[in-house]
Amino acid sequence: MTLPSYTRGEWEDIGDGVRLRRVFESESLCAVEYEHPPVAGCDGSASYIPVGPPGSFIAEHHWTLLVREPLTLSPSLLCQLCKHHGFIERGRWVPA
Repeated sequence: MTLPSYTRGEWEDIGDGVRLRRVFESESLCAVEYEHPPVAGCDGSASYIPVGPPGSFIAEHHWTLLVREPLTLSPSLLCQLCKHHGFIERGRWVPA
């Protein structure tokens, strides 16, 4: 059995102190890692967000990749520690 090979892109500033890095399996975008600014009680460390195209198993159970460029995901992202909340739309962070 061959394990998948993953590559990570460079960190991108998408606004409001939020950064993301794309994760690829072969040429396919399979996840993003995102960080938000630290706040009291939360260091803003990177979270791993699996993504898939509409109708895929991943999209049904995680996040849907609506547009690859500029990146748009659904639903919103919510940090469970500090409740930092927003959307990635058209490659930018949009606070909720």
